[in-house]
Amino acid sequence: MSADALEGAEHWFNHLRWSRDGRQVCIDSMRQEGRRMRVIDVSSVVDG
Repeated sequence: MSADALEGAEHWFNHLRWSRDGRQVCIDSMRQEGRRMRVIDVSSVVDG
């Protein structure tokens, strides 16, 4: 899931969790289609 996919969407994020290596974030996402767990790769941000 990209940041662009989140733009303009009606959603709520709860319970943010980081992976042990700090390269991914897992969020509990509530959107129109229901509640889902989403994993976002943030390695390009944290690795520089």
